[in-house]
Amino acid sequence: MITLFDDEYIYKAYVESEKKEAAQEATRRANVKTARSLYENGVSLDVIAHAVGQPTKTIEEWLGLASA
Repeated sequence: MITLFDDEYIYKAYVESEKKEAAQEATRRANVKTARSLYENGVSLDVIAHAVGQPTKTIEEWLGLASA
């Protein structure tokens, strides 16, 4: 019985983890799309970073502007 509970608990935890990761990825993709759109419309990187709640360096990476 304990094994059944443990397996069920582990499965539920796994499913919840996958849902959380999927939601985070969807949010990231939406933020990247927003950042690209704003950049194409002349909005500064600092303003974009503030709007999507990410560091400017991250925005530069998303837009392919970061120097290696």
